[in-house]
Amino acid sequence: MDLVLQKFNSPLTAFCPVFQQAYHAAYKKLEDHILQHPARSLFRAVQVFDPRFLTLTTANRDIYSYQIIRELANPSTSLIQEWSIYVNINLNLIEFSELNEFWDKVSLQLPLLEKIA
Repeated sequence: MDLVLQKFNSPLTAFCPVFQQAYHAAYKKLEDHILQHPARSLFRAVQVFDPRFLTLTTANRDIYSYQIIRELANPSTSLIQEWSIYVNINLNLIEFSELNEFWDKVSLQLPLLEKIA
């Protein structure tokens, strides 16, 4: 970038307003499209199937926060019991590098959640 500016003998500050306008236009498009997208809340909710997400804050552990996921909207007693095991699982005891591996390893203890995940 510096070479191009030097070639045309233009200071970087001359382009700041143009770059700012481009940034604001791109951000507006992001806001209009991504932040208002109807699937955004579902996209955020499915993070719950990454057990590391549960450890970020205690609010992430509330099964009723994920009612946008159809299978969690009206949880059975069995699912609530299984959820309790899931949110209290010790991640130091389970080695995994990807989520499919995690769910394969806990499928016997968490069969209902494993099917949903």
